[in-house]
Amino acid sequence: MNKTIEFSSPNDLYLYIVATAQMLADSSLPEAAQKLDQVNEIFYTTGSEWLGDLALAIRSIEEKYLIPNEIQVRLNAIMAHIKNTWPRM
Repeated sequence: MNKTIEFSSPNDLYLYIVATAQMLADSSLPEAAQKLDQVNEIFYTTGSEWLGDLALAIRSIEEKYLIPNEIQVRLNAIMAHIKNTWPRM
């Protein structure tokens, strides 16, 4: 059973993404980690811009790389948060 991860602030989500990117880098997927880091490090005017670009980056990573299960669970949690915040994404 998948437990939904709740992020109490944008900073919580940001730190979770940083840790996920590090896990990708540690799993010999530095290009995927860099893609996630790039989106996470850009200053956005709105949170919805950040979430939209983050969702696109995750989709791109999932299409291009074979993601280990423990990291895929984290990517799924991020996407679930994005879809909960922005249902049309």
